[in-house]
Amino acid sequence: MAREANAVMLVSGGIDSYACGRFLLQHGFAVTGLFVDYCQQAHECEGVSVRSVCAALKIPLRVVRLIYGEAFAAGEILGRNWFLIATALLTSKKRLSGIGFGLHAGSPYYDCSDAFFDRVDTLVTEHTGGRTALLAPFRSRTKQQVYSYAVSEQLDLDITYSCEQRGPVPCGSCLSCLDRKLLLAR
Repeated sequence: MAREANAVMLVSGGIDSYACGRFLLQHGFAVTGLFVDYCQQAHECEGVSVRSVCAALKIPLRVVRLIYGEAFAAGEILGRNWFLIATALLTSKKRLSGIGFGLHAGSPYYDCSDAFFDRVDTLVTEHTGGRTALLAPFRSRTKQQVYSYAVSEQLDLDITYSCEQRGPVPCGSCLSCLDRKLLLAR
């Protein structure tokens, strides 16, 4: 009897992680969402969206909170994706087949690059004796292609949140808000 493929999916409440979750479910993974509250500016709004996304996908959700003492500023946070992936590996209570996240092509950040993915995938694989792989099904697709996939899957994108600032109303000017505006304008 084959062991069920299971994955922890890093979920932020945005379009990319929502689409990644759907993709992993469609490809036979038993998925658990993992939201990491690391004192990011938008953690409260992201948390609301994360719960909605996991409910829509019908997957369980785990939350890890980092007690750091001060909030991170909006914008690029160096080492963020590596920290999130390592947190998923560290906090897993069962053997994982994969750690999924919504990486897509076209981002200028190093921790969204193929080089980053390849290096971290090697580390995850080596740490787990080859049992766990890094899963980024959209890493060769653009943000527009991820959005198109989400629309084709009829995902309710109104439940997602993509702003880097604190507050229930997106700021409209951070890079995440500008990305979302471009997607919705097409």
